[in-house]
Amino acid sequence: MKTIALFLILCFAPMAGFIYAEDNAAEVNEKVSLRNYVIKGTVVDQNNESVAGAMVVINNQKVYTDLDGNFVIENIQNDKCEVNVSMISYEPQTFIVSASKSKNLTIKL
Repeated sequence: MKTIALFLILCFAPMAGFIYAEDNAAEVNEKVSLRNYVIKGTVVDQNNESVAGAMVVINNQKVYTDLDGNFVIENIQNDKCEVNVSMISYEPQTFIVSASKSKNLTIKL
């Protein structure tokens, strides 16, 4: 009886370690695939005056510029981002940026 129990333990113990290692590998891969880029910028008009209250949308995340025309959007998952900027009485702007390369944008309306 003890021999059978020992045999079963020796057979299934390595599988338990393998399952645990596989779960950890999946967790690590998930963390690596999630990137959290940050894009900051300033929205200005044709005279390089800051535009307060402009709406900036990047990958469905919407923020409004502060009194100095500054904005920050965090937790951007994709490197390629579509940026949409709009403000009443200005023509909306849309363009594509690389989140990994674009740390501080200046957007002219």
